[in-house]
Amino acid sequence: MDKKKITEHRKLYERMLFDDVIPFWMKYSPDRQHGGYLHMLDRDGTPYSTDKFAWPHAREVWFFSTLCDEVEKRQEWIDMAKLGWDFIMKHFFDSEGRVYYSFTREGTPLSIPRRIFSETFVIIAGVRYARVTGDHKAAETARTLYRKVVDWAKTPIAGSQKAIHGSRPMIAQGIPMIMLNVTREMMLLDGETPELMAYSDGCIDTILNRHLHPERRLLFENVAPDGSLMTDYPEGRFLIPGHALEAAWFIMVEGMARGNRTLIERACELTLWELQFGWDKEYGGITYFMDSEGEPALALESDMKLWWCHNEALLALLHALLLNGGEEFEQWYDRVHDYTFGLFPDPEYGEWIGYYHRDGRVALRVKGSNWKGCFHLPRHLLFGWKLLSKMESGGF
Repeated sequence: MDKKKITEHRKLYERMLFDDVIPFWMKYSPDRQHGGYLHMLDRDGTPYSTDKFAWPHAREVWFFSTLCDEVEKRQEWIDMAKLGWDFIMKHFFDSEGRVYYSFTREGTPLSIPRRIFSETFVIIAGVRYARVTGDHKAAETARTLYRKVVDWAKTPIAGSQKAIHGSRPMIAQGIPMIMLNVTREMMLLDGETPELMAYSDGCIDTILNRHLHPERRLLFENVAPDGSLMTDYPEGRFLIPGHALEAAWFIMVEGMARGNRTLIERACELTLWELQFGWDKEYGGITYFMDSEGEPALALESDMKLWWCHNEALLALLHALLLNGGEEFEQWYDRVHDYTFGLFPDPEYGEWIGYYHRDGRVALRVKGSNWKGCFHLPRHLLFGWKLLSKMESGGF
């Protein structure tokens, strides 16, 4: 990528992050009356529900804390993070230390999740909040919850509890993927301890040596515990290209931190494989859910185009361009960038519309939901801006 193009894209990311996305969430998200954030936001930022959800809530704390950690400690960003963290500490935990999934506006719990993802997002929020505020209780909350999640990740509670344990054992790629990222965040707090590095090694091994099948050039979401394929069943054929691309750049981050070219090269290879398989050749964009054998995908939203898959693809490609370079990565970056920035940004109200039908028609106009919040898009813009800045200055 030539210097002029890098600079143009760096300025685009910077402008969209600081002049569009951050102001949107700072204006519409804070709940000054009951604490925490409102994130069920319509296209214009108007709340269409005041219920609150753990995933977007904790992720928003992480994002504003990370802004302070990686850009500058602006008081308005610290105040935003504190608003969310205080709500977490007051309302999020049950008597066993599990994190609830949903709440009323006032903080009364409504449901408990089947999986451990609520906890993982609270951990990374606590890590970053502790780093920028010096809050020792936040640091200990992150450490305690991390130890519990490491144990829970070995049990059926980590994935779905709907299946009968042992009847058709499978392991889910989402667990080692998210735990790889969470463990790297914990290292920001405690350093690269032998325990954290060993756990990270295990996550990488599971992703690359069980879920990734080079002979198929695909990363499978669900495999047998020994890594063998279970393609007689829809769950065993299940692919999420966006998840695989997210895992790819997590592994590139590990490769960069460790100085391990083999990890970087394998993750770059995974990035290309997933884009080649997951790209919609008729309408463009990355398909949400897919079946590895071309059978009907069971989820009704399978062929939709979602914002976060494209955020993760662009982060994977930017990491690959910085760490590896190459014409093929640049061609894919241009293709994904042009599609993404041509479809998702909302020039009228700001931020991005996240849910489209396959052919580019809006499926859901909302800016926030129980899934979409202040995370995938601003993380992409923040880290993408930093990666492009490194490329602009000549590398890492």
